[in-house]
Amino acid sequence: MHCVISGTDNMRILLAEDERELSDALVMILKHNNYSVDAVYNGQDALDYIMADDYDGVILDIMMPKMDGITVLKSVRRQGNKVFHCDIGCRWNGESL
Repeated sequence: MHCVISGTDNMRILLAEDERELSDALVMILKHNNYSVDAVYNGQDALDYIMADDYDGVILDIMMPKMDGITVLKSVRRQGNKVFHCDIGCRWNGESL
């Protein structure tokens, strides 16, 4: 997998990831690449932040406490918010990890 990360000043990203070490690492990488980043650690906070603020993009963990990333995205879309999103998930032999 190849990923290109190149932000522009003032581009706002919301990162929703419940694993604190992974979240901290991703925040550091995104900030290093000139993104403005807010981090939350559960799905309910992700939904609240998305609906309360204006983000250029959202990175959602699939499996989070309180609300999973897919449910967050469905709720956001039902309310008419079209923010760009990227989902983080892991599968092993067809099973979620």
